[in-house]
Amino acid sequence: MDRQPRCRPVGRADLHGDAGRGHPGRDDREQHRLGLGHAPGSASDHPAPVETEHPVPGFTLTKTSDPVSGSTVTGGDTITYTVTGTNTGATVLDPVVITDDLAEVLNNAELTGEAVATIGDETVAAPVLAGTTLTWTGSLAVGQTVTVTYTVTLDADVPAGTVVNNVASGSATPPGLPPIEPPPVETEHPVPGFTLTKTSDPVSGSTVVGGDTITYTVTGTNTGATVLDPVVITDDLAAVLNNADLIGEAVATIGDETAPAPVLEGTTLTWTGSLAVGQTVTVTYSVSLSDDVPAGTVINNIASGSATPPGLPPIEPPPVETEHPVPGFELTKTADPVSGSTVLGGDTITYTVTGTNTGATVLDPVVITDDLSAVLDNAVFNSDAVAVVTDQEAAQLVLEGTTLTWNGSLAVGESVTITYSVTVNADAAGAVLHNIASGEGTPPGLPPITPPTVETEHPVPGFEVTKTSDPVSGTAVQGGQTITYTVTGTNTGATVLDPVVITDDMAAVLNNAEFNPDSVSMVSDDAPGALVLEGTTLTWSGSLGVGGSITITYSVTVNEDAAGVLINNIASGSATPPGVPPITPPPVETEHPVPPGPTPPVTPPSPPVTPPVTPPATPTKPTPPLAHTGAAITTAAVAALLLTGLGGGLLVARRRRRGEV
Repeated sequence: MDRQPRCRPVGRADLHGDAGRGHPGRDDREQHRLGLGHAPGSASDHPAPVETEHPVPGFTLTKTSDPVSGSTVTGGDTITYTVTGTNTGATVLDPVVITDDLAEVLNNAELTGEAVATIGDETVAAPVLAGTTLTWTGSLAVGQTVTVTYTVTLDADVPAGTVVNNVASGSATPPGLPPIEPPPVETEHPVPGFTLTKTSDPVSGSTVVGGDTITYTVTGTNTGATVLDPVVITDDLAAVLNNADLIGEAVATIGDETAPAPVLEGTTLTWTGSLAVGQTVTVTYSVSLSDDVPAGTVINNIASGSATPPGLPPIEPPPVETEHPVPGFELTKTADPVSGSTVLGGDTITYTVTGTNTGATVLDPVVITDDLSAVLDNAVFNSDAVAVVTDQEAAQLVLEGTTLTWNGSLAVGESVTITYSVTVNADAAGAVLHNIASGEGTPPGLPPITPPTVETEHPVPGFEVTKTSDPVSGTAVQGGQTITYTVTGTNTGATVLDPVVITDDMAAVLNNAEFNPDSVSMVSDDAPGALVLEGTTLTWSGSLGVGGSITITYSVTVNEDAAGVLINNIASGSATPPGVPPITPPPVETEHPVPPGPTPPVTPPSPPVTPPVTPPATPTKPTPPLAHTGAAITTAAVAALLLTGLGGGLLVARRRRRGEV
């Protein structure tokens, strides 16, 4: 039976006993050699061999990149790709089609310039980009290589965790055979990612006050496609711990596992560790606000972090922060004249109430009430109230009864100023115009802030002089009768009176009566002062506290020869309160008429009688009149007597209420 030739995929088959001997340069073909047998010794022992050849095609595809596949890339980076197709067989390859799927590249990058193709040192037809597929088509002779090169630039905002994945495939068709399709080749470039978040309870922006607790949570997450090592998270507590204290210890967890605890140095809390792909570290701690945290403070907490992927600089996401404003509301009240000043009937008092948002949040509503009950019982409201918020007209004020109210809202730093006036009643002596304002401002999510009430006081002074007599004014008196006078000055107001001067004009008394020096007495509530008689005027000078009084008592004796006259006594006074002119009440007086003496009877005339004629008598000397045994004591004599008896003219006979001195 004849032996049939056999084929091998590569190399040759020698069928005449030469099997196994190689033929250099012909390993890429199938070689078949056939030898015919002859009898030994014949001339045809070594005939010429006959052979066939079958070339075997080959095609390989490779892909490289710069940076190499697996390297980490970030936004803005460039990647240069090189796809190589090589005819490794013994036949021409035509067509050769290389396709590079850029769908997972160009969604986060842009082609930089044009793709180029070369075979050897020669530039050949350029690849064509259709959509996201780059295609090169051509032919390769035996041993030729086509190299396709292009570059992309990653978008600046390429998402963390993206894998820039590039897959190239190819086919090469040898003559008379199906296309050769080597396995696809690909590159991957992971994009690292790191995010940092910060939350708080209560949530950022919430209003807090002294004594509140804030719990902070800082979270760092590896959102990329590479390990991150090291990861450093720092939390700046400078604007927290200046008005708060850390409660307990800060803790850190990764997943369900406890991680190394953060370290507090000064006012900076730091956590250091590493995060695998997809891992999250959570740092938690709490602070308690100081009771005296100032209004307007913002508890501001800023956390930052960095995470280093392999072969790249650290990723530094934007800092994250929380803010917790501390609200504040302040109320003030002023008056013109200033609180404590003395006012008189007819005076005008202008009040100004100011509410100010001293905090870091809006206040809504703000309610200010001004209690005028202790003002309007002694004054009249002038209906001139206005309210202004930061130089702009605000909501109207409402007066209900004796309460003036403003309702509105105040932005951070704004103030409302309420102004109005009253006129003091003429009969308000002794009153104190007492005005009390209160207010409250409500910050978001918290109870209203109620500052202390503010008030003003304006005392109204008063002074009264009275005069009585015994017998009472209007009673007729006789020569030799005694009249006792009582003059009283009283501080009926709400302020001290200094000086107080009371004068008793005795000019129309001492011209018909004698002053009785030993009758003088003073009764007072420890009112300091002195009593002086100068001429016919009796004067007391001193001061009177609120509610104090001075009572001066003295007497005169009506002259025996006083007849048909009016003994008239007039007392007056002035008292000076702080800051205002003296108060001068109306003069007070007493009158005591002295009836005229008896009229001698009228004798009717008698008829003339003729007297008898008698001899003239012996003349005698006239008898002299009776000597005048009394002398009138003049006012000057009284004054001299007082000066002599009291050593200097001061009459200070004082009797206290608890006894006579």
